[in-house]
Amino acid sequence: MTTEWMGYKWLSEHYDVTPVQDFQITSEIGAARRSVVTDGRTLETYPAGSRQAPTLQAHLTYALRQEGVHLEFLARLFDVLPQAELAAWLNSERTGQYARRVGFLYEWLTGRQIAGVEAVTGGNYVDAIDPETYFAATAPTRNARWRVRDN
Repeated sequence: MTTEWMGYKWLSEHYDVTPVQDFQITSEIGAARRSVVTDGRTLETYPAGSRQAPTLQAHLTYALRQEGVHLEFLARLFDVLPQAELAAWLNSERTGQYARRVGFLYEWLTGRQIAGVEAVTGGNYVDAIDPETYFAATAPTRNARWRVRDN
């Protein structure tokens, strides 16, 4: 029986990207909802109704929402991710907060601008990272292209 992963682990397997550090949180589909913590790592198990669509958009959104921000892994993922696949998602979800964060993080981590994606012109500014969870700047700068506070 193979494990059906979600989030970062799914992205890792789908794009053949191995993180240097283990994921703090790993999510899978199982029979019932449960959390198991072992040596500081958490395995989250969700019932089948929580299954994500097998897409970059679904799993990266899920990862950022449920598993946190894993900059080292994202840098590795962005190095192999087809830019056209990313651009298609970002263009389909222009004002989505997770899409904007991903666009910002991609350009910040890689130093490359995503081709074929225009600047976001609507929506409130969102934090790049959650200041309640991560050490963040108290006076962030605003990235107008993505409407993200670079904190």
